[in-house]
Amino acid sequence: MRGAVIHAGGAAHDALAEFLAGFAAVPLAALPATDLEAFDVVVVPRSCDAEALWLRRHQLARFLDRGGVLVAFGEVWTNWLPGAGWEPESSEDVREPPRSHSHALVEGIAADELWWHRGPERWCSHGHLRPPAGAELVVTNASGAAWYYVDRVSTRGTIVAASNLDLDTHLWHASALARGLLERLASWLEEEAARTAALRERPSGRIAYL
Repeated sequence: MRGAVIHAGGAAHDALAEFLAGFAAVPLAALPATDLEAFDVVVVPRSCDAEALWLRRHQLARFLDRGGVLVAFGEVWTNWLPGAGWEPESSEDVREPPRSHSHALVEGIAADELWWHRGPERWCSHGHLRPPAGAELVVTNASGAAWYYVDRVSTRGTIVAASNLDLDTHLWHASALARGLLERLASWLEEEAARTAALRERPSGRIAYL
């Protein structure tokens, strides 16, 4: 699996790049000059500049159109991620336990274990996502809005998105659960990249320098 992790600076991004040691670390500022066709998987951590990512939305969409696998953590508030709508926190994000769905990425893990931003004593929230119809829900809040999902319907590729279940940040906080979930995700990405490899045999169409 050929992978890239976007790096916008900071300790949490350092921790994720170290965890994904086999991936190329691509500075966010260097993304315009980076040929994403060299990769099967691209990981975008939380706290990347969402406005900069919006400017590169066509480049990322081309990567997905070739069957690429894109992982996005955090608040995608500029709507640069195809098929996703991000919304700020609601009371369900912090005051009620999430719901864990039947999916390999969280199999065997109780929903309460995934509620590390519970309020009010540990209030913190990165909002939730409105995935497209047909996406695979992995973790949702009590009202059904997504914290973690897999989307194979919006593009020819695969999108894995997570907002309030910010595994990358909690890896930096030395959470054993976050590390275990990331290890599970990494194995799943290997399988998904192999499953979609044939789609990436054709070059993508280009629009100017985008």
